[in-house]
Amino acid sequence: MAVVDEPDRITEHTTDTAHVAEGLALFVRKLRGRPALDAILTTWLAQVQELEDALWDLYALTIDTSSDDALDQLGEVFVQPRPAGLSNVLYRRVLHGCVAALRSSGVGDDYNRVMAALVGSSAFTLTETFPAAVLLEPAATTGIPIGAMWSVLMRAKAAGVRLNVIDVPAGDAL
Repeated sequence: MAVVDEPDRITEHTTDTAHVAEGLALFVRKLRGRPALDAILTTWLAQVQELEDALWDLYALTIDTSSDDALDQLGEVFVQPRPAGLSNVLYRRVLHGCVAALRSSGVGDDYNRVMAALVGSSAFTLTETFPAAVLLEPAATTGIPIGAMWSVLMRAKAAGVRLNVIDVPAGDAL
C-alpha cells in the first residue's frame, strides 16, 4: 500500500479513499490489533473519510457542472440571485460574468471580458465617451434581463465612470 503524502495530494488534486486503512497502519505499534481501540479508530476514520468525500463533491461543483438549486446557491455566493424564469444556461452566463467582474480593474478589456461572458460571444459594441462614460450594446437580444446585466457590469466598472447598457428587445420591436 503506497501512502500518498499531503503535498502530493494537493498538487495532484486527488482524493484519498483509504483513510481507515492508512490510519490503522499509522497507529502506534504497541496498540495495534486491540479490537476495542481498532473499532474506535475505525469509526472515527470512517467519519473522516465521509468528510473528505463530501468536500470532494463540493470541490467538483462549478458553474458549468451545477444546475438548478446548486446553481442558485452559487448565485448566493456571488450575491447575484437568479432573475425569475431565467434558464440554467443563461444564469451560468450571468455567473461567469460575475467571476470576470470580480477580476476587473475597470478598464476597457475588463468590460470586454465581462460582456463576452454575458453575451456568450463578442457580438457587442463598447463605446467610451469623454470624460468618463462607457456605453455597452449587445448586437442582439441576450435573453438576460437588463437589470441582471447591469448589476454584473456595475461590479466591473471603475469608480467615477458612468455605465450605460442598451437593452436590445427580443423580436422586431424596433
